[in-house]
Amino acid sequence: MTIVQIQPRVQPNPVSAFWSAGFRPFFLGAIACSVTTMFVWMGLFLSWWTPGIEMFAPMQWHAHEMVYGYCSAVIAGFLLTAVPNWTGASPVDGRSLKTISGLWFGARLCFLLGGNFFVIAALLDPLFLISLIVVTVRPIVRARQWKQIGIVSKLVLLLLGNCAFYFGALENLPVLVSQSIYAGLYLVVGLILTIAGRVFPAFIQNMVPVDVRLRNPRWLSVGSLIFFLLFFINQIFISSPVLLLVSATALAVLTSTRLIFWYCRDIWSFPLLWSFYLSIAWIDLGFVLFALSAAGAVSSLLAVHAVAAGGIGLVTLSMMARVSLGHTGRNVGNASHATTISFVLLLIAAFFRVVVPIPDATSYTTWIVVAQIFWIAAIASFGLGYFRIITNASYSLGDAA
Repeated sequence: MTIVQIQPRVQPNPVSAFWSAGFRPFFLGAIACSVTTMFVWMGLFLSWWTPGIEMFAPMQWHAHEMVYGYCSAVIAGFLLTAVPNWTGASPVDGRSLKTISGLWFGARLCFLLGGNFFVIAALLDPLFLISLIVVTVRPIVRARQWKQIGIVSKLVLLLLGNCAFYFGALENLPVLVSQSIYAGLYLVVGLILTIAGRVFPAFIQNMVPVDVRLRNPRWLSVGSLIFFLLFFINQIFISSPVLLLVSATALAVLTSTRLIFWYCRDIWSFPLLWSFYLSIAWIDLGFVLFALSAAGAVSSLLAVHAVAAGGIGLVTLSMMARVSLGHTGRNVGNASHATTISFVLLLIAAFFRVVVPIPDATSYTTWIVVAQIFWIAAIASFGLGYFRIITNASYSLGDAA
């Protein structure tokens, strides 16, 4: 992936700062969506209130909004900011950005309001992803950066997965609803592993004060892609314990090898490096737990939440911090204490959701609630720390994406 050095840009038109770059509305929306969704899910889990949509289980409501709501917003904010940087194209801003983010927000609001608005959400959500795909593909094709098409292909699959979810819910097809949610989750994991393999070694080499050359051989990327495709197809369509054991074990070995090749002790001095590194480690742990679940040793839900709460949770916070700092002219190597606190709180949430229940399953419900509380605290503290950065009028671009 070509990392184009960003140059300061002066806005020639009266576009307000908030609508001048995709990361601003989408990162702020992602934070609000995550906190709200987790709070509502905690209320449903503790029977404080009843679900407003009866077409699927409350857990599936929670899972859909975390994957297709929260994660999609982070992905949109990242791509709408990074793609112009990669291609040299003008960013999506002003009215176009308002339209795309309005589709996303409208879908979240309708989803939250309950069954009477569900059909509207089923229209707005796909339109949001279609709009995102169009504005992402256009500059990539014009710049002939064909290697970025792999990232776009995952957006197309996310669109298909989300459409399958709404179709399954409206037509009372519970298997399709479940498949679409897990497909979305694993597509996000695949996107993270793809982007990590392309940019994370460069992040480390550009930030640490010593001269390091990290190994990032092509065979690791190819092997990870092959076994991840096997893992994905099996988890969504086949459900073979043997294939799960083989694919998850291979992915655990390959991801562990990547972590060894990418390790540099200086990363622990930079929150935006160790958070990214630990997020990949959580995904690696998830693959280990998937392999153990194939042998009946642990619940597959622990594996799912290792990649979701630990892996996706930490990498999305890390990427939002990096993009927000770099694209407002701040030093990405000098993250605030508030950033570190939010990362630590999220790690605690993942620990209680995944690790603690392994030796003490009798208090499983308690550990889930504790994890929910720490998750809300982590995202809320991140939002408070980054609100002024995201909405700040300055647009002096740095090196974020």
